[in-house]
Amino acid sequence: MSLIVNEFEKICKLNSNKIAFYYIDKKKLAQKSYKELYDDVILMSSYLASKGVKRKDKILAFASSGYNLCVFILAAFKIGASVMYVNIFSRQESLKRVFEKYRPEHILVSNTTKMVKMFFREINQIKNIINIDDVKDFKYKEFEIEEIDENIQGLITLTTGSTGNPKMFIRTHKDLYNQLQL
Repeated sequence: MSLIVNEFEKICKLNSNKIAFYYIDKKKLAQKSYKELYDDVILMSSYLASKGVKRKDKILAFASSGYNLCVFILAAFKIGASVMYVNIFSRQESLKRVFEKYRPEHILVSNTTKMVKMFFREINQIKNIINIDDVKDFKYKEFEIEEIDENIQGLITLTTGSTGNPKMFIRTHKDLYNQLQL
C-alpha cells in the first residue's frame, strides 16, 4: 500500500473512538468516528473493486462534496486508482478537454448528479458508471489489493487559474503524503 493509505489506517487505529468527521445528514449534524470512517472506506473499496476498478484506473467523480465523497476518495487511493473531481457546473468545453486529457475508465455519480450524463455527450462514451449511493445496499466482498507505487497519480485537480484555460495538476500518492506531513 502507499504511504498515504498506511498513514490513514494508522491514524484510524490510534484514534478509533474519536470523531473523524462531522457532516450534515438530513438537515441534522452527524458524526463518524475513525473506526466508522475506516469501515466505510473498506466497504467502499470492496464496492469499487466489485465494479471493476483497479490499480491505475482513472475515475472522473461527479458527486456532491461531503462524507461519501471523502470515503470514495480514500477508497480509490486504497485501490490505487486516481480521482479527478469535477464540479457538476463545469462548462461543456472544459469537460471536453478533461475527457481528452484524462481519459477516465469510470465515472462516479450520485443519486443527485446521475442526470449529468444527459448534458455531457462525452460521459456516455464511458461504459462503467458507478453510483456512489448504491454502496449502502452493497455487502462486503473480499478483494485483493495490489502494491501501489508511490509515484502513480492519486488526485488530479483541474483549475482554470487566471487564464481561463483549464490546467490539470497531477498529484501522486507520494505528493499527497508529503502534503499531509506539511
